[in-house]
Amino acid sequence: MNMKIRVLCRLTSMMILGLYSVGFANSNPYTDVPADDWSYVAVESLIQKGLVTGYNQQNFKHGEIITRSDMAVIVAKAMSKRSTVDLDTKILIDKLVIEYKDELKDIGVRETGVVESKMDRFSFNGTARVRFDKGHTDGKTVDRGDKTGSYTPNSHLNLDLNYTYQVNNSWSLVGESEFGRQFNYAGENETLQNSVFEQMYVTGPFADTVIKAGRFSSYSPMGLAYDDKVTGAQISFGKVVKTTLQGGIASSNDDSSTYKAQNFSSVLFDVPLSSISNFHAGYYRIEANPYQHQQIDTGNYVNYYTAAFDSQMAKNWNFKAAYNKSDAVGALSNGIKSNDTKAYEVKVTYKNADMNIPKSYDIYALYRKSPQLASYSNTDDWHQNVKGFRIGLDYTIEKNVGLCTWYTFGKDVDTNKENNTYRIEWDFAL
Repeated sequence: MNMKIRVLCRLTSMMILGLYSVGFANSNPYTDVPADDWSYVAVESLIQKGLVTGYNQQNFKHGEIITRSDMAVIVAKAMSKRSTVDLDTKILIDKLVIEYKDELKDIGVRETGVVESKMDRFSFNGTARVRFDKGHTDGKTVDRGDKTGSYTPNSHLNLDLNYTYQVNNSWSLVGESEFGRQFNYAGENETLQNSVFEQMYVTGPFADTVIKAGRFSSYSPMGLAYDDKVTGAQISFGKVVKTTLQGGIASSNDDSSTYKAQNFSSVLFDVPLSSISNFHAGYYRIEANPYQHQQIDTGNYVNYYTAAFDSQMAKNWNFKAAYNKSDAVGALSNGIKSNDTKAYEVKVTYKNADMNIPKSYDIYALYRKSPQLASYSNTDDWHQNVKGFRIGLDYTIEKNVGLCTWYTFGKDVDTNKENNTYRIEWDFAL
């Protein structure tokens, strides 16, 4: 009987019979885990994300009594999903594995992730994609100026690799390398081919906080205010309301002619409203960027204020909404003076595409208005100053192979001229 079958049988037996251990490890496996323990809070977050269920196939409620052996069962489930999650979640799972290594051994899970050698400390995953975009304008726009007709915004081949090196039981070194070839902008190819580390940072706990230091990605709610890199430090704390402080230099790896290095600071609050709903609020203070047509003679900094709400409305339905405002002052861009400083987005998604589950899919519809003055670098920063509806589909063709396609019925925020776009993309999970 192979390892996976043995582990499955043992886990199933434990859940039916309640026999979670064959003996005592260094610490008593039947000891209760306090509700304010970091691992209790961490497991709750995994359950809230839908990554795992409780130890008895039901979500446990906050404050419910749970033993270390119960926790080990949940951690074992999380281990099976490790290759499908983002870097921060993967690091969190690794820390839980180390914390409950003895209990995991007792229930028959031998691949605990405990560091045995330097190579055991190293792991990586990644994504490859082939993207085709096409846009069309019928009049003067901030994005295209007087150019009308079809154009190609962001078609490319891309390879994105993520690395994690477990320095010790608490601290990790994380890196991301990205390599690409643009189909339409030859000037960017040299930059993308020479990209070594999009991200490179260390992360770990200090007192009651989690620290991240180096070059890392920063993402405001729904990407309306900021979706780019920061070179500096991040501190996160809070057991119920999570507070994240960031400071350093805002800069992009992809287009140094557009995004110069500006001083950056931010604070973001994540507030759980219920087991299915969350509220987010943030403030970003970034040195003005004249390359985004922001006048700098009125002040050296631009302030961005953002708020968002998300909810799992029903079993297969997810709702998100975000609002963002800045105090930027516009300058002429392609002969157009921008004045709008308010952005918002509303998105409804049905079902959830999972790269591990063939034929799984999701369908979504959103309305987004993103004036160039309302953000420093939003998620669609390759397609500036657009408002309009988008409908999209994500579909898993077979395991680790997915299709992403969408169409935006867009208009320029300032001129109200048509600026439509569609995308077809193939994704390959590595």
